[in-house]
Amino acid sequence: RQMGKSVEEVVAVLAVYADQGTRGLEAGSQLGRGLRMMTSAAVEHSAAFTRMGVRVFDASGNVRNMADIIDDLDRAMAGMSSQQKIVALDMLGFESLSQRAILPLLGMGSAIRNYEAQFRRANLGVGATALVAEKQMQAFTNQLKMLRNQITVVGIEIGGILAPYILRLSTYVA
Repeated sequence: RQMGKSVEEVVAVLAVYADQGTRGLEAGSQLGRGLRMMTSAAVEHSAAFTRMGVRVFDASGNVRNMADIIDDLDRAMAGMSSQQKIVALDMLGFESLSQRAILPLLGMGSAIRNYEAQFRRANLGVGATALVAEKQMQAFTNQLKMLRNQITVVGIEIGGILAPYILRLSTYVA
């Protein structure tokens, strides 16, 4: 959300990670790490990104679609060996952890686009996402209300048990 990514785009990238054997929490961590490192590297090493023709941000300063960024990286590293790709990613400012997030996506720009298109056709957009979030918040709010009520009952019970002792203690203190 902070990077302006749609649900469909994020799920598409997660689907590509799944195709590469990375699923669940690990895939989500890889995606988050990759986006954070990619944006900070693009700012810190802007000359290298420009030289290699890799654009992370559009003209308005927003993060471009992941498929487009991956396609830029693919073009920049076309014909390179695995070792040369790692050196190129180093020059772009990608450390080993961020490389682990980026390498599985190389060559997968069209797969990201295809998944994203499928998810958009399935209408998983903001409306469906907002509905799920609203239901989750209602359930969470209800849980908080139940917790507050339980704490109130416990407080009343504790007060009832302690009241005689506090009254007796007050006669000694006064």
